[in-house]
Amino acid sequence: MSSLGLTRLRRVLRHVTTSADGDAGSMLWQPGATLEHRVHGESRAPQNFNVEVAIIGGGLAGLLCASKLIDAGIKSFVIFEKGSELGGTWYWNQYPGCACDISAYGYLPYLQRLGVVPANKYVSSEEIRAHLDRIADYFGLRQHAVLATKVNSVTFGDTVPNRPTWTLQTDRGDYCLATLVICAVGLLSTPKLPEVEGMQRFKGLSRHTSHWQAGDLDRCRNQRVAVVGTGSSSVQIVPELAAVAKHLYVIQRTAAWVLPRIDEQTSEAMRSELLEEKGSLAQRLEISDNIDEFNANIQSDEMNKELQTQLSSYIKSIVKDPDTALALTPDYPVGCKRVCLANTYYPAFNRSNVSLVAHSDG
Repeated sequence: MSSLGLTRLRRVLRHVTTSADGDAGSMLWQPGATLEHRVHGESRAPQNFNVEVAIIGGGLAGLLCASKLIDAGIKSFVIFEKGSELGGTWYWNQYPGCACDISAYGYLPYLQRLGVVPANKYVSSEEIRAHLDRIADYFGLRQHAVLATKVNSVTFGDTVPNRPTWTLQTDRGDYCLATLVICAVGLLSTPKLPEVEGMQRFKGLSRHTSHWQAGDLDRCRNQRVAVVGTGSSSVQIVPELAAVAKHLYVIQRTAAWVLPRIDEQTSEAMRSELLEEKGSLAQRLEISDNIDEFNANIQSDEMNKELQTQLSSYIKSIVKDPDTALALTPDYPVGCKRVCLANTYYPAFNRSNVSLVAHSDG
């Protein structure tokens, strides 16, 4: 963000809500700091484990690994999860509008095995969490889970004579011996706060989207709210906040290309296909092929420029104010930054209570 942009951001922060609910747990915002996710775990005595497999992380990857162990007849394993529930990123991210921008037909595993098909092509975080809960229950994974527990160290050595072993230690004082360790922590498990001067002095309620708490949307009702950033999470939460805030300021460093999300209800034909193993696999392959085709197209300068022209016209057709539409239009090729999918983001800027704070120099 340019110096002008920072000046405008400071001005906005002086006007956004300056009173927070004392029970809301407003975070301490230090420049460049990383945050540990909030965990609600009851105190307990340390435990000792001696297992064949230790899985670090109880999100989608960890649950799928555990399910494969069950299918292989391996029941000697433990899942360490620092959250209070299983689900990984879909447990942490519970902000309004949170959803997956990949088709549920390919993203959700075990559709035919569980006999459950999503009602729509795209699903919300709540629906994904419910599906992961079904997987955990179907395979009996909860009895293997150690929740609200973070693995602090993993070492390999001859702890057990004649048996090279992994030794894991947790923040609860647990001690675990395992023949194999599967690291399923994901790529973005710890959010990092942006280094914006003045944020640490802000007295109001502040949240990283992955720390959203129940009741936060009501705390924003009829308040002045600022959203910092215009990535995927922002694209999803901005329309939700715009509907309740007295005034919403969207702080943009760099505009994102936001493509329309072509959603649809699941037809009976698609439902029947997904409940067959071959049909579910076919959907995954089709999604993969579509992504490969899109990536190949945007690597063509000619096709990318054509797509930029189409998307620029799309933005202008939705956003009524020409200056705002221009500021929301990226000045770089499609695909240089992560492409977002949404239908309600651009229309939000037509509301009288929504302002875009941006600068042409980024």
